[in-house]
Amino acid sequence: MRFPFLAGRRWLALSCLLLAFSTPARPADDTPPGADVASVRAWLLQHNPELRAREAETEAARA
Repeated sequence: MRFPFLAGRRWLALSCLLLAFSTPARPADDTPPGADVASVRAWLLQHNPELRAREAETEAARA
């Protein structure tokens, strides 16, 4: 007895593999995220409102 849903899974797996290998690769000259401290700090400031507030308080205290 054959299971028709197995053929669907095969097509799904094949299409996922083709999609994964057909997407363009990132250029080699780009630095990966988190490669240096400045990029990590910029990401943290962008995604953490408490850190942005603390940074603003520090800048205000220096002025």
